[in-house]
Amino acid sequence: MKRFSARSCAGFVLAFSFSVLAESFSYEVYALEGSGKRLLSKGQKTYSRTDVRVTTETAFFTVMVRKELDLGNGFSVGFSDDGKAAVEGIGLWMHRVPGTNEADKFPGFSWEWYNRASGGTFRKLQGAGTIQIQTQKIGKWEFVTRIGFLDQTIFRLSAERGANPGETSHQMLIKKGSVLIFPPTADPTN
Repeated sequence: MKRFSARSCAGFVLAFSFSVLAESFSYEVYALEGSGKRLLSKGQKTYSRTDVRVTTETAFFTVMVRKELDLGNGFSVGFSDDGKAAVEGIGLWMHRVPGTNEADKFPGFSWEWYNRASGGTFRKLQGAGTIQIQTQKIGKWEFVTRIGFLDQTIFRLSAERGANPGETSHQMLIKKGSVLIFPPTADPTN
């Protein structure tokens, strides 16, 4: 009979805990050039809620909780959660993460809107894509804590400051099965 030491049991529990808490986000990022596109990076980011940057911002007399996952390749993905009484639509985005030596810190503009289809399922307003969201109620407000991509989808980014509306410089292909998980708010007790 094989015996397990406290150390091997603790290692198993730690590995099991991480695998339960970890999620993955699979993507490809392209630069759009002329009539084609060039692959900049692709990968699968395995992470937990503690890897997500969460900040609170005030805009237009509303408190917004900005939730962002840095992909480690010069880009990030996320959304701003304003904790509505009930989530009927959700806007997600991809941003450029400027390097420390870059003079231009503009993250670009990206906005991909999803409307509720039924229950926790939301459909992309422009282009194909369906997501499943989970929320957490805090007081009278509902905050998004998990977004699962039910099929492959494209996020668009305009990284040029003077770009005209609708111009796109980059695309992120998000793979089916990718997940974004977030703490509900910037308060570490939630």
